[in-house]
Amino acid sequence: MSEKIMGILDIVKAWLTANADQYDGLVNDDSECACETDDLSPGGCLDEQECKAGHKIPFNRADPDDCPVGDGPCMCEWHMREGRKGDEG
Repeated sequence: MSEKIMGILDIVKAWLTANADQYDGLVNDDSECACETDDLSPGGCLDEQECKAGHKIPFNRADPDDCPVGDGPCMCEWHMREGRKGDEG
């Protein structure tokens, strides 16, 4: 029986899943891109140099006038912030 060789998304998903108490997915602040562990790189946008592990911030904790993905009031359900849960300032 041959061993399945994992791809980069499999490896990243396995690590994020193993550390789910600290991280919810990936975030790339430079490109205003974020994805949850269960849906990594939905548009094929994974940037292995810029994507970082992050945690979700629910909309009700975000400043609605400071949405990172557009102008005006935020319509996002959540934002992803780089780092572990509980590390935001």
